[in-house]
Formats: sequence, C-alpha cells, structure tokens
Amino acid sequence: MIAPFGSPETTYLGSVFVVFGYLLAVHEWAFLVAGYDDSSGIPREVVTDMVGRFALLVGLATIGFGAILRGSGAFDRYGPVFAVIVFLATFGLIYRLNAHARRETTAGQPAAIEATEQGSIEPPTKRSTEPSD
Repeated sequence: MIAPFGSPETTYLGSVFVVFGYLLAVHEWAFLVAGYDDSSGIPREVVTDMVGRFALLVGLATIGFGAILRGSGAFDRYGPVFAVIVFLATFGLIYRLNAHARRETTAGQPAAIEATEQGSIEPPTKRSTEPSD
C-alpha cells in the first residue's frame, strides 16, 4: 500500500476529495454535485467552481492533517476539531451558494421593486377615480 505520510486513511480520503475537486473545478462535471439541477437559479460554472475549489481545499487539508498529526500522536485529540472546522466550512459553502442564488433572482428586477422590498421607499398609493376640476 502506498501511504506516503504514514496515515493511509487521510491520504486516500484526501486524494478522493482532490480528484473530485479537480473534476468539478476544471472539467465542470456538475453531475458529481448531489442534488444540482441545471434548472436551479445558480449557473453551472458557479456551482462547479465553488464546490470544486472547496473539495480541493478539504482534500489537501485532510492529507496535510494526517501528515502533520499522525506522527505526533495528537491525531485522536485534534481529529474532532478538524471535523468541526470542515463541517462549519461546509455550512459556509452552502450559505455562499444560496446567497448567489438570491442575487441572481433579484438582479433582473427594477430598482424601485428592490427598494420597496427593502422598505426604503413607500409602495404606490391608490389613486382617486374621481375626475379633477
């Protein structure tokens, strides 16, 4: 078995993330993203770029985490900390994708409609139907 850093689990798992990240970011294989559909409000290029870079980062961090901590014996102690960091970063990715989807849906609306939704101007009032003299 090839485990260059003395931690085969993190080396293999990180390598899988790096390969998926490469396929997403470079080749734009959007079918690797679970639940993504071309009819969603986010363009394919944005999804594959964000998720691909995230997978590359997590893969490299996993390999580096195993390389640094496996030899020191602190692997069991800092493993949950690493898991929490990746978990929080995943929520950050989901938030950024949802924020991008909201920007895309409001980009085509006129400024008056956006301002009304934000409460900065008053909505139009009902006009009188009586003829003016």
